[in-house]
Amino acid sequence: MPNVWPRDAFLETERIAVDALRGFQCLLLMPFLDELAPAAKIIEAAVRRKVDQYALAYPMFPAKVERLDWLTSSEIIHAQLWEKVKQADLVFCDITGLNPNVMFEYGICAAIKRIQRVLVIKNRSSEQRTPFNISPVRYTEYDLDTFGIDRFVKWVEDRTWDALMAFPDDQAASVWDRASSQLNSPVLVDFANGHDDGRIYTPPLAHRRVIDGALEFGAHLNFLLSWATIETYRPLTFKLAFKARFSHPLETLDAYIGVGLRSQHPWAGHGHIFYLRRDGEIRMCHPDDSSKDGFKDVPLRDKQTIDHSAEHQFEAVFNDSALSVRIDDIERIFPLREMTKLLGAGLIRFQSSLTWMAVRQITLEPL
Repeated sequence: MPNVWPRDAFLETERIAVDALRGFQCLLLMPFLDELAPAAKIIEAAVRRKVDQYALAYPMFPAKVERLDWLTSSEIIHAQLWEKVKQADLVFCDITGLNPNVMFEYGICAAIKRIQRVLVIKNRSSEQRTPFNISPVRYTEYDLDTFGIDRFVKWVEDRTWDALMAFPDDQAASVWDRASSQLNSPVLVDFANGHDDGRIYTPPLAHRRVIDGALEFGAHLNFLLSWATIETYRPLTFKLAFKARFSHPLETLDAYIGVGLRSQHPWAGHGHIFYLRRDGEIRMCHPDDSSKDGFKDVPLRDKQTIDHSAEHQFEAVFNDSALSVRIDDIERIFPLREMTKLLGAGLIRFQSSLTWMAVRQITLEPL
């Protein structure tokens, strides 16, 4: 018998591997009303447009935008419906008319998905009062008259872009995992015994193995798969130290290894990143909204010959007054009050480009 109960369907699909290269998935929860069809088409077009823009920098499979009544019309079974809800990267839930099916599906979303990924909308013409149980949840009213369409399209595009920026990280955990976790005690990770450590997450389909007492990971030609994190820890202030080396770098001086602090996304400008290039240069990449690129690279050391097989010591201290970074004997302190843009709590993201990265002896302490 198919799983008609959502929890049973979710547990059954927990064993299915997540494909990191899958396309962005958007789900529309809407009543079976012809008058709402134009809103669905607007959402579908706006989502696809932003995904296409994102894909210019991150090639991936086409976006999938589906509406549950489109699916049910093809006699899809309940277990597949709940799997669609679970896998959706962004959900638009139209509560116009308080349709029972939509409200039940919204309840499932509220139970398993983060609030930022479920967007409640309502047609402005609807005069029905919002039920008490969902009235605290912020919802957006839309109208499709001459003046309202542009505002609605812009809102959909902005919310889609927010979800796209979180897309690589959101695939790191199942719906049952914690959205984030606090760091209350020091974390010590060492691969000297030759065993892997499940506390270090790497994206599916990226290279990963423990070799020579270090975790070797990365994706030579897919930058957005070439990273690792310490679980889902998103500390604000901390002390970090680890050893790392280049492993099988491509023959290019652009290859680098490093780490993003308070990282919101692998891209430059979405974390405070310090890194060592294959040509020996050391840089610090800061977010900077005044720059057309959204970030600014600060040189910490000029090019010099380095041993690409040697380990390098990385250290960072992010406290309430300054960010201190160190690679080998190069150290720099950045007072927070002088930084152009300061990000909030984020991941500790070990990153590499055009090379695998081998890390060991990781220590992370809360401050």
